[in-house]
This record gives sequence, structure tokens and C-alpha cells, in this order.
Amino acid sequence: MWNDTVRPKTLLVGVLCGVIGALIGLYGGRALFGLFVDNPDLVHVWSLATSLVGCLGAGFVTALIAKPAREIVETPDEAGRIENVVTELAADPKGLGSLDDASDMSRRELEQAGLTSVFEEFEQSRKSNTDKGGEH
Repeated sequence: MWNDTVRPKTLLVGVLCGVIGALIGLYGGRALFGLFVDNPDLVHVWSLATSLVGCLGAGFVTALIAKPAREIVETPDEAGRIENVVTELAADPKGLGSLDDASDMSRRELEQAGLTSVFEEFEQSRKSNTDKGGEH
């Protein structure tokens, strides 16, 4: 995960932006509300609220500065990669099983992901290989 989806330098920049944003919000809110509100407890509460706003602003700035560590794209050869993954799953000692054995929730999730047809095609090819005397 580290250096793949979490880049330490980007994380450090994000944390520093958060701390700076929180401090600006805290002390800026304290100064601003101190001008208009006489009750020190209210000034304290509102300065904490502006500190949270500062953190949100820092998160926005960090999102603009930091590029995504990984971009997920769909390509025309995606189907081949999915079929390879299904084949690898079938080679596992526990095996792949079949759609008939899967729970209703698992079948719904496969359908929502658009993967039901991939598993059906794999089952058909596995069945035809077995019928022809090939490995199963």
C-alpha cells in the first residue's frame, strides 16, 4: 500500500495543510469573533467551528495539489484480464464453484458488476472441456 496508493510525501503535505488550515481557522476565528462577541465561551466555540472549516479548506487544497496515486480506467482488453482472473480463481485449491452454489447476494453483486456473463461463459467452457475429456 505504501508508495502505491499512499505516497508519504503527499500524506505529509496533506497533514501539514490540515494543521495549518486548522490553526488559521482557530486563531483567525478567535480574532474575528472576539471583535463581535463579548462572551469568551462563545468565542471559543465559534473559533473551534472555524478551525473545522479550516480543515475542510485544507482538504480541498490538498485534493487540488495531490494527483491520484492510481487511476482506474476501462480498456477494450479488460474482458481478457477479467477472464484471466476467473481462470486463476478456478485454479485455486478451493476452486471457483458455480453460480448455482453462490448465495443470492453474491449473484446480485456479480450482476451489478456486470460479471455474471463472464462466470456463465467460464462455466460453459469448463463444462464443454469436461465433456470433451479435457481437464475440469
